Amino acid sequence: MKHILRSFLCALLVTALTLGCTPALAKKEGKGAGNGKVKVVDSAKPVKSNKDAKPGKGNRDAKPGQEKKEKQDKKDKKDKKDKKEKLQAESFTVTLLDTRGAALSTNAGSGSFTGIGGHRYSARAAVLPEGAKAKVKWRSGNPSVVSVNANGVLFCKKPGTATITVWINGTALSQSFTLTVAANQSVIENAPNGTASRVYLKGNHLYVDMAVTNDTAQPLAQYPAREVFLKLDGDGEYKSMGILTGMVKQPIQPGQTGTVTFKVMKVDKRVIDLSGAQAGFQIPEAETTPDPETTPDPESTPDPETAPNPAVTPAS
Repeated sequence: MKHILRSFLCALLVTALTLGCTPALAKKEGKGAGNGKVKVVDSAKPVKSNKDAKPGKGNRDAKPGQEKKEKQDKKDKKDKKDKKEKLQAESFTVTLLDTRGAALSTNAGSGSFTGIGGHRYSARAAVLPEGAKAKVKWRSGNPSVVSVNANGVLFCKKPGTATITVWINGTALSQSFTLTVAANQSVIENAPNGTASRVYLKGNHLYVDMAVTNDTAQPLAQYPAREVFLKLDGDGEYKSMGILTGMVKQPIQPGQTGTVTFKVMKVDKRVIDLSGAQAGFQIPEAETTPDPETTPDPESTPDPETAPNPAVTPAS
C-alpha cells in the first residue's frame, strides 16, 4: 500500500511541474563535479548568440572563405619574412658622388680618384639581389688624409692618398678604391712679373699671390693697391674683386723676385674649386700717370672765342 501511495505522489508532482510551474535548469559550479554547488538559471533568459561575433580563430559561425583568406594572409607574411631573412647578398656596386651630388663613378670598386682638400664626397653601396639582408661597412686606410663614417661620407682632410674599403658584414664580399687628395689651389709656374703665381685658400679666405720683380735700387717692403680680377674654373670671364692692397711678407731685394699677397674674399671652402682658377691685376685709373707727350698743355690751348673757325670759309 505504501508503495502505491508513493508512486501516486510522484506522478502528481511531475504533472504539477509540467502544467503550472516554470521549468528551470540546474548548473553546477566549482572546479569539480559533486561539490554541492548548484546554480539555477532561468530558462526564459535569452542566450547570447555568436551570430554577430567577428570571424576568426575559434569562431564556428565565420564564413569559410574569409577564414581561409585570413589564414593565407598570415602564411604569406610569415613566408615573406622568412624569405627576407634567408636572402643573402651576392654582389654589390659602389657609386661615388661629388660635393654637389653628381656621380663621379657608378662603379667605383677598384678604381682611383682625385679629391680636393676640404671637400666632402659620398659613396653608396647597392646590394644585389634587391632586398637582401646586408650591413655595409666602411674603412679608410689613412684616416688623417681621408676619413669615412658609417654612412659612406668621405672627408678630404689634407693632401695625400687613402684606400677606402667597403664590405658586406658577415660575408666575403669586399671592394676598395683609392682617393688621392690634392690641395685646393691653382699654381702658375714661372709666372712673369706682375702676374698671379698662385690662387689658394687659407681657412675660409681666398688669397692671390703676385710675382713681383724689384727693379729699383732699394728693398721693396710695400706695394701699391691693385684691382684684382678672378676667374674660377668654368666661369666665362674675369670678375673684378675690387681694389685691394698687397702685403709684402718679406722685403724684396733689388734685382730679386718675390711675392705680394692679396686677401680677396671669404668663401665656402667645402664647395669652391680652385684647381683651374686664374687671376689678373690692373693699376687703378686714379694712379695712372698721364703721358706728357700726348697730354695737351692747357696754357697753349687756343681760346675758342678768338681762334678761327675752320668750318667758316672767308669770302673772296
